[in-house]
Amino acid sequence: MIIISSKFGQLANRLFLFAHFIAFAIEHNLTIINPAFEEYAQFFEPTCNDLLCRYPLAPSKFPIHHSIQRQMRRTVYELVRALGFGVNKAQLSNPIFGVLRLPENQECNLSSPEFLSLATQKKVVLIKGWMFRDKRNFVKHADKIREYFTPIEVHRSPVHSLILAVRQTCQILVGVHIRQGDYAEFMEGQYFYTVAQYIQVMEKVEALFPNQKVGFLICSNVRQNKEDFLSFNVSFATHHLVEDLYSLARCDYIIGTVSTYTLWASFYGKVPLYMIQDPERSPSKADFLVYGAEP
Repeated sequence: MIIISSKFGQLANRLFLFAHFIAFAIEHNLTIINPAFEEYAQFFEPTCNDLLCRYPLAPSKFPIHHSIQRQMRRTVYELVRALGFGVNKAQLSNPIFGVLRLPENQECNLSSPEFLSLATQKKVVLIKGWMFRDKRNFVKHADKIREYFTPIEVHRSPVHSLILAVRQTCQILVGVHIRQGDYAEFMEGQYFYTVAQYIQVMEKVEALFPNQKVGFLICSNVRQNKEDFLSFNVSFATHHLVEDLYSLARCDYIIGTVSTYTLWASFYGKVPLYMIQDPERSPSKADFLVYGAEP
């Protein structure tokens, strides 16, 4: 059993970490418990009724009202985090518990002989860190991962209605992820772009489809001014963290700054993504790539 006992980043970071462990679990017939997913569990079908956020799916046996589920998940997470700290501090060496703490800039290949040995020899392995990856099995089991991370109906329905309406207005739908807010400080603002810079990229992308009517769906963590986009056929997503993410996954193309948020949308919806690293550059259609596609 592998327990993810620490948090790193926001929604998309947590999705990717969980997804790579799920791929590993499928391949090696193991169980994953992810208390660190607690604040996002309510949004997804398999985890919304599971206090432990498990894979394979194992809903809690006794129904718990949603009003107290989040607090109970938070308590479970704090207990697991404390357990990991205690085991690590005591430096216990036994056949039951193992703790693997990964430095922030270091990557761990889950399919490596060293990790496989740890995961199979210990009854419980507590995981702390971000760059745990099983790239081969992530691709191999991609459809099962997508199935697991299905949003609940209350969030699927607005996405479906939005995309249905927007597609009536265009032939090509391009999702635009405008990540501002926290990105003003992230990596000293390296990937923070102004609205004018996003518009510049949108103009270049629209020019790639000269004989088709292009529509843009704006998703942003900051409320955007509609008047800034009057020169485009533009619509706006619901401004809900999960609904915006899965709306991007229903587009024909995605453009956005460097972010796991757009990477997840590209992966989940098998949508070609152009990740903006230089707003001055003119992209080609060949620059749009589906993340996690078969090589």
